Amino acid sequence: MPSPPLQPPSHPIALRRSHLLSPAPDRLTATPTTLRITRENTISGRDFSVHQLRSHEEISSPRRSALLFTVSGRFWSNSQLREIRDAGGRPLLELRRIWWKGQWSVRRPGSGSDLLQAEMRWGIGMKMMVRFENALLLGPSSWDEEEVQVRNRRNTLPTLHPHMNANVTRGRNARRRAADQESIRTLPRYEHYDGSPPPYSFVMAADDDDADQAHQSSNGSGSGSGGGSSDDSDNESITEKPATQDIPLPSYESVRRMHRVSSHSLRDLLDAIEPPSEPAPASSSSLSSSRPRSEGGLDPKVELKVVQQSSTTAGVMMEGKRIINIRREKVMDYSASGLVPMPKWEVEVAEGVDLLLATSIVLIMAEFVKNEHRMRGN
Repeated sequence: MPSPPLQPPSHPIALRRSHLLSPAPDRLTATPTTLRITRENTISGRDFSVHQLRSHEEISSPRRSALLFTVSGRFWSNSQLREIRDAGGRPLLELRRIWWKGQWSVRRPGSGSDLLQAEMRWGIGMKMMVRFENALLLGPSSWDEEEVQVRNRRNTLPTLHPHMNANVTRGRNARRRAADQESIRTLPRYEHYDGSPPPYSFVMAADDDDADQAHQSSNGSGSGSGGGSSDDSDNESITEKPATQDIPLPSYESVRRMHRVSSHSLRDLLDAIEPPSEPAPASSSSLSSSRPRSEGGLDPKVELKVVQQSSTTAGVMMEGKRIINIRREKVMDYSASGLVPMPKWEVEVAEGVDLLLATSIVLIMAEFVKNEHRMRGN
């Protein structure tokens, strides 16, 4: 039975400013991203692996499945703590169960504030309410220390995609290059992708043309200022919060143009005949006054409803739009004695939805899986 069609949200949504959005930049925008979340056969029973399925690859191809996240859980834990890490082992999120409230919370590692709260309700089928603030609409005051922009007085280092990190350093001497490289090491990396980039990763945004213009203008202002030597100030690399001015997120088209590594001639032909419709980019701080009035009062607070349609399927709704399809199956674990059946989730994510958000929702639902016929609370 085919899954119901998905609709993208009016604006991209994400839990964190460093995120993975659906779809990948080398895919047609009409194609949802498919995730496969599998429970690993471990003692705690709370370890998972999250892969992205590349439907354009052959079934027998080793590139058909790409590891995105790993999840580890603690066996003796009242909060049933789970840690989500990227494929390189970098911690991203922590999931905790608030058992006396019947709720779940999602936090940054080591943080005391919640990014997301989820409450499970039971009636005719399972229902879950998910509430969070869209990180793409929050101002600079709410940003992590790790999600800052690396700046110096002569250049802003744009990092639309981590593969560009090696090319953004511009300097006249080895001392400055070493300082820039040290700053870049603090930015997220995804070197485990050998081919096409992951669903586009955002750190701070500007096209190459915009970065070059900013570089030239800063050079001009530096040369026009009188008195003093600029060599020492140029060599200072500092890490600071981004400016409060509006810096819009990069569009899908800009990411495709800068990182066009795909060889899909059909996609290129379709783009040439009829450019794909792009979602409205969310602002990284306060909304620009040039935006339409209908977008001027966007509320960063987001409420999602997870509704169970059958014993194995569920959907995530946002403002009447279906943005995520979830289907649960069983796979046989041949590594264990007795061929233990392990649950697996196939997750379709609409365009503009954070993959970390979708993964967190499925992991919370997984705790309530009692058997292959029913979901219930612990």
